[in-house]
Amino acid sequence: DSIAYSQKDSVMRMMYDPILWSRNSQITGDTILLYMDSGVLKKMYVPNKALMVSQSGPEQANMFDQIQGRTLTAWFENNEIHEMLVLPDAENIYYSTDEDGAYLGVSQATSERMRIRFREQKISRIIFEKNLKQSMTPLDQVDIGSLRLSRFRWHPELRPKSKEELFE
Repeated sequence: DSIAYSQKDSVMRMMYDPILWSRNSQITGDTILLYMDSGVLKKMYVPNKALMVSQSGPEQANMFDQIQGRTLTAWFENNEIHEMLVLPDAENIYYSTDEDGAYLGVSQATSERMRIRFREQKISRIIFEKNLKQSMTPLDQVDIGSLRLSRFRWHPELRPKSKEELFE
């Protein structure tokens, strides 16, 4: 809802119910801080009520990979998320696939810390640290529409369609 940039510390502050979009993902929280260096995005920090939602599969499937925790820190390389750390009270719902992209099932997990690694703009590995509780359910045995984390929000209608639309 509101954005401020400080040249003094090169931090862009998104406040008042911000939504940050990247490809098929949206990131929300109370506040989102983007740390820049020479005009290049280096780090993102969501200090409270962090949530990342990514569309999985075709739009009509209504499947969403979800990650939430109190805080989220993401590091960027070449303007793409390289690694993410979510803590404490990290939770996720993830639609697992095999090497050919076929869906295997749905993983639901909680842990104190969750480290996510990305390759080619997709999750390549999730590492759970401390007090892991995890279950995997075959896709044909779940109600996909009910698989939502407590703070789940998905607002494609709010996604800007152009740079100009940001300033309207």
